[in-house]
Amino acid sequence: MSDTVINRSSSKGKLGKGLTIERVFSTPGVHPYDNVTWERRDVVQTNWKTGEVVFEQRGVEYPDFWSVNASTIVTTKYFRGAVGHDNREWSLKQVIDRVVLTYTKAGKEYGYFATPQDAEVFEHELTHMLLHQIFSFNSPWGYESLYLHLQSYLKVCGPDNLNYGTFFLVFLYILVLQLESKKHFYQSYLHSYEVL
Repeated sequence: MSDTVINRSSSKGKLGKGLTIERVFSTPGVHPYDNVTWERRDVVQTNWKTGEVVFEQRGVEYPDFWSVNASTIVTTKYFRGAVGHDNREWSLKQVIDRVVLTYTKAGKEYGYFATPQDAEVFEHELTHMLLHQIFSFNSPWGYESLYLHLQSYLKVCGPDNLNYGTFFLVFLYILVLQLESKKHFYQSYLHSYEVL
């Protein structure tokens, strides 16, 4: 598991009436990072006209099944810190942890999980889905949905009532919609394949 985690929350969060999360992708007692083979690769991006190197970061860490294109996009667009400095992210684990652990921490603090185990299941499921590219936080559809839902919330409740809890609930809603959308797509695809 990543040793670069900065958002791990203590277990002081509000627990009680909250969400019970069931495992779909992850395995109890095994962190999703431990189920993949990691490799180091160099990300070098060149200007297609001149061949000049416009971006370079060597030794970045990705699962061996991630494409060169996917690792290039994430490294150039989503790694934090200046290239060549010690604070620069160098692993996909750091990016995923930064996002997943922020949501998990907010969920714990605002009492959205019934038990600490539910919070862990949420963390592992979300990590697995990002790690295996089942969905992505940066989809235009996701941004548009988040914007529209938050805009509606602000009209009804006002900006003073906006907090991590609100973002967490909207995020869960969007996640469910994205997964449902993909499920229906795959079911339609499989059905059309069976017809052929």
